Amino acid sequence: MMRYLLIFKFVLLSSILFAQTNHVYLDKSGNRTSNIKKADSYYTLERVSLDSVWLVKQYSIKDEILTAGHFKDSLLSIPHGQFIYYQRFSGKEVVKYDYKKDRSDTISAKNGNYIFRKGFFLEGKKVGRWIDYYTDGSPHILSTFKNDLLDGIHLEYLNNDGNVNIIGNYINNKREGLWYTLSAKGDTIGTDHYNNDINIEHRSLADKNKVINNPDKQDAKPDFDMINVITQALSKAKMGSIRNGKYSFILSKTGELTDPVIENVGDLKYDKLVLETLMTSPSWNPALYKNVRVDSKIGVMIVGASTSKPLAFVSCTFLE
Repeated sequence: MMRYLLIFKFVLLSSILFAQTNHVYLDKSGNRTSNIKKADSYYTLERVSLDSVWLVKQYSIKDEILTAGHFKDSLLSIPHGQFIYYQRFSGKEVVKYDYKKDRSDTISAKNGNYIFRKGFFLEGKKVGRWIDYYTDGSPHILSTFKNDLLDGIHLEYLNNDGNVNIIGNYINNKREGLWYTLSAKGDTIGTDHYNNDINIEHRSLADKNKVINNPDKQDAKPDFDMINVITQALSKAKMGSIRNGKYSFILSKTGELTDPVIENVGDLKYDKLVLETLMTSPSWNPALYKNVRVDSKIGVMIVGASTSKPLAFVSCTFLE
């Protein structure tokens, strides 16, 4: 995918000779070629009537759409108008993994290229809202641009369920003010206060064993530094830094963890390691009802992006 985006950058610098041709073939390096057998992709050029802008569409050699966008000039040097970027979808995507049963639930769709990013240029600069999408068309990341810089609201959706996970604001390409981390229900579970892109204060509302709606209930909570334990496991396995993820399991009244599930699979190998790390973690404090230990379902949301440091949020559902 990134290779095609790099190729398209080459298209932006193409000459007037290219603009006069309706069908231009490119090799793997993004160079123009007249030998179709060596071509890796091609683009078409069409002048949009009345608007005096040029519509360029780039395709793979198998005629799969890669990019579509408008330019102000025939030199294709000034993006001006809507741009749509595509990525290939194999037709199957894992969305939940039952660790105990070693079974994945999946969604299916027709093979092809799906929109993964859409936005507008004005006189060669990004403006307004740019949106990245999941393969089912639901929003993944919404960014706001002004004069080619991030400026305005920023939203991130951890899953394709339409619920906002991260909300914040950019000013002149830097994070400013309060950034909020939200639960699946829309509750604020953490905040980060930024000044000139520097995090000056972090608060995690999930760190407290607080009473919610019922004074007789106390949520279960980990009795260890979850982020530190996961970081060490990833380092030992040489699997890089912490990423976003959602996991769940049952915590018995005796402190035993069972029925582990990866709620939304990104990289199965990575997610399995994180889940195994959680399952073998030092200890958990079971949920309490009227000071008596009870069984509960634990949800763990790991946020490894858009914050100054990785965050872990724990939810608790009473089963008794």
